Amino acid sequence: MDKHIIIPAVCLLLECDGKWFVGRRQNTGYCDGCLNMPAGHIDSNETPREAAVREAKEEVGIDVSIDDITFVHIQYNRNAEGRHDRTHYYFKIERCDLEPVNTEPHKCSEVKWIPAFTELDAFVPFMGEALTALKNGQQYSEFYEEK
Repeated sequence: MDKHIIIPAVCLLLECDGKWFVGRRQNTGYCDGCLNMPAGHIDSNETPREAAVREAKEEVGIDVSIDDITFVHIQYNRNAEGRHDRTHYYFKIERCDLEPVNTEPHKCSEVKWIPAFTELDAFVPFMGEALTALKNGQQYSEFYEEK
Protein backbone atom coordinates (compact mmCIF):
# COMPACT_ATOMS: atom_id res chain seq x y z
CA MET A 1 0.00 0.00 0.00
CA ASP A 2 1.29 3.45 -0.91
CA LYS A 3 1.77 6.01 1.81
CA HIS A 4 -0.85 8.72 2.02
CA ILE A 5 0.57 12.06 0.89
CA ILE A 6 -0.53 15.35 2.46
CA ILE A 7 0.80 18.58 0.96
CA PRO A 8 1.01 21.48 3.45
CA ALA A 9 0.30 25.06 2.38
CA VAL A 10 -0.33 28.49 3.83
CA CYS A 11 -2.99 31.09 2.99
CA LEU A 12 -2.65 34.72 4.07
CA LEU A 13 -5.42 37.10 5.05
CA LEU A 14 -3.86 40.53 4.59
CA GLU A 15 -6.25 42.81 6.43
CA CYS A 16 -6.45 46.57 6.83
CA ASP A 17 -9.44 48.52 8.16
CA GLY A 18 -11.78 45.55 7.69
CA LYS A 19 -10.68 44.88 4.11
CA TRP A 20 -8.73 41.98 2.59
CA PHE A 21 -6.13 42.16 -0.16
CA VAL A 22 -6.97 39.57 -2.84
CA GLY A 23 -6.04 38.71 -6.40
CA ARG A 24 -7.78 37.13 -9.37
CA ARG A 25 -6.16 33.94 -10.70
CA GLN A 26 -5.10 33.60 -14.35
CA ASN A 27 -2.98 31.21 -16.42
CA THR A 28 -2.66 28.64 -13.61
CA GLY A 29 -4.93 25.89 -14.89
CA TYR A 30 -6.77 25.79 -11.56
CA CYS A 31 -9.78 28.01 -10.84
CA ASP A 32 -8.64 30.78 -13.16
CA GLY A 33 -10.94 33.79 -12.79
CA CYS A 34 -11.55 33.13 -9.09
CA LEU A 35 -10.43 35.35 -6.24
CA ASN A 36 -7.46 34.08 -4.30
CA MET A 37 -5.54 35.23 -1.26
CA PRO A 38 -1.74 35.05 -1.22
CA ALA A 39 -0.87 31.40 -0.66
CA GLY A 40 1.71 28.74 -1.34
CA HIS A 41 3.27 25.45 -0.36
CA ILE A 42 5.34 25.00 2.77
CA ASP A 43 8.90 24.03 1.86
CA SER A 44 10.53 21.05 3.57
CA ASN A 45 12.90 23.27 5.55
CA GLU A 46 10.32 25.64 7.05
CA THR A 47 7.42 25.84 9.48
CA PRO A 48 3.99 27.14 8.45
CA ARG A 49 4.74 30.58 9.93
CA GLU A 50 8.09 30.75 8.16
CA ALA A 51 6.34 29.84 4.90
CA ALA A 52 3.81 32.61 5.52
CA VAL A 53 6.61 35.16 5.89
CA ARG A 54 8.24 33.93 2.66
CA GLU A 55 4.98 33.82 0.70
CA ALA A 56 4.06 37.35 1.81
CA LYS A 57 7.29 38.60 0.25
CA GLU A 58 7.10 36.42 -2.87
CA GLU A 59 3.42 36.90 -3.71
CA VAL A 60 2.67 40.48 -2.66
CA GLY A 61 6.06 42.07 -1.96
CA ILE A 62 5.65 42.78 1.75
CA ASP A 63 8.18 42.23 4.52
CA VAL A 64 6.63 40.83 7.68
CA SER A 65 7.98 38.89 10.63
CA ILE A 66 6.66 35.81 12.39
CA ASP A 67 5.41 38.19 15.12
CA ASP A 68 3.10 39.88 12.55
CA ILE A 69 1.31 36.61 11.80
CA THR A 70 -1.71 35.27 13.70
CA PHE A 71 -3.06 31.75 13.17
CA VAL A 72 -6.83 31.84 12.44
CA HIS A 73 -7.84 28.58 10.74
CA ILE A 74 -6.71 25.19 9.45
CA GLN A 75 -8.43 23.27 6.69
CA TYR A 76 -8.02 19.69 5.52
CA ASN A 77 -8.64 19.35 1.78
CA ARG A 78 -9.53 15.84 0.62
CA ASN A 79 -8.53 15.08 -2.97
CA ALA A 80 -11.29 13.51 -5.07
CA GLU A 81 -9.07 10.53 -5.87
CA GLY A 82 -7.88 10.12 -2.27
CA ARG A 83 -4.28 11.09 -2.90
CA HIS A 84 -2.31 14.28 -2.53
CA ASP A 85 -4.63 15.72 0.08
CA ARG A 86 -3.69 19.18 1.36
CA THR A 87 -3.65 20.96 4.67
CA HIS A 88 -3.99 24.74 4.53
CA TYR A 89 -2.88 26.89 7.45
CA TYR A 90 -4.64 30.27 7.40
CA PHE A 91 -2.84 33.22 8.96
CA LYS A 92 -3.93 36.82 9.34
CA ILE A 93 -1.56 39.75 8.89
CA GLU A 94 -3.38 42.80 10.19
CA ARG A 95 -1.30 45.87 9.39
CA CYS A 96 -2.20 49.01 7.50
CA ASP A 97 1.35 50.29 7.01
CA LEU A 98 2.08 47.72 4.29
CA GLU A 99 1.62 48.31 0.57
CA PRO A 100 1.05 44.94 -1.09
CA VAL A 101 1.44 44.69 -4.86
CA ASN A 102 0.92 42.10 -7.57
CA THR A 103 4.34 40.46 -7.89
CA GLU A 104 3.00 37.68 -10.13
CA PRO A 105 1.06 39.36 -12.96
CA HIS A 106 1.53 36.20 -15.08
CA LYS A 107 -0.61 34.30 -12.50
CA CYS A 108 -2.80 37.13 -11.22
CA SER A 109 -4.81 39.41 -13.51
CA GLU A 110 -5.72 41.96 -10.84
CA VAL A 111 -5.38 42.74 -7.15
CA LYS A 112 -7.80 44.68 -5.01
CA TRP A 113 -9.04 45.33 -1.48
CA ILE A 114 -12.48 43.92 -0.67
CA PRO A 115 -14.53 44.16 2.53
CA ALA A 116 -13.75 41.17 4.76
CA PHE A 117 -16.13 38.22 4.43
CA THR A 118 -17.65 39.48 1.17
CA GLU A 119 -17.55 37.88 -2.29
CA LEU A 120 -16.94 34.48 -0.65
CA ASP A 121 -18.59 32.70 -3.59
CA ALA A 122 -16.03 34.31 -5.96
CA PHE A 123 -13.05 32.70 -4.20
CA VAL A 124 -11.35 29.46 -5.15
CA PRO A 125 -13.88 26.97 -3.68
CA PHE A 126 -11.75 25.60 -0.84
CA MET A 127 -10.81 29.13 0.26
CA GLY A 128 -14.42 30.28 0.12
CA GLU A 129 -15.44 27.41 2.39
CA ALA A 130 -12.58 28.08 4.82
CA LEU A 131 -13.48 31.77 4.98
CA THR A 132 -17.14 30.92 5.59
CA ALA A 133 -16.10 28.60 8.43
CA LEU A 134 -13.86 31.34 9.85
CA LYS A 135 -16.76 33.81 9.63
CA ASN A 136 -18.79 31.31 11.69
CA GLY A 137 -16.08 31.19 14.36
CA GLN A 138 -14.64 27.82 13.36
CA GLN A 139 -10.88 27.29 13.52
CA TYR A 140 -11.08 23.98 11.63
CA SER A 141 -12.85 22.90 8.46
CA GLU A 142 -12.75 20.18 5.83
CA PHE A 143 -13.17 20.55 2.08
CA TYR A 144 -13.94 17.64 -0.23
CA GLU A 145 -12.79 18.25 -3.77
CA GLU A 146 -15.21 17.16 -6.47
CA LYS A 147 -14.04 15.12 -9.46
